[in-house]
Amino acid sequence: LDEDGKPVEKDSLGRLKYRYVTDEEAANRDNYKTGMAYNYLDGDQQSEVFYDYGRHTLISDKSRVYKGGSWADRAYWLTPGTRRFKDEDKGDRTIGFRCAMIRMGAPTGNDAESGNQFKTKRSRRTRR
Repeated sequence: LDEDGKPVEKDSLGRLKYRYVTDEEAANRDNYKTGMAYNYLDGDQQSEVFYDYGRHTLISDKSRVYKGGSWADRAYWLTPGTRRFKDEDKGDRTIGFRCAMIRMGAPTGNDAESGNQFKTKRSRRTRR
């Protein structure tokens, strides 16, 4: 809702349009006091010296985490707990989308048999 209480218009894909909170709007808030708080005190004199400003670093607003592995990765990267970082503007031939199954079972339905159907061994009859 905007300041008049009317619904905010959406973009062409139906998503809400976002904007940053200004410092004047955040001045009377209790939970934060700066408008763009995601980068608060990053880029000041102390962090420039500590992070060696101007070189490539993973401590920035442009680095992103990606999880999982691909066909070209070792088994270590397939575990869910491993994370890698990459600049959001960079790409890789092994980063893409995942194919996921929406259901399990036979393609024709849940009542049909699927997969390998092995014969079971019959028990031998004992003769007297």
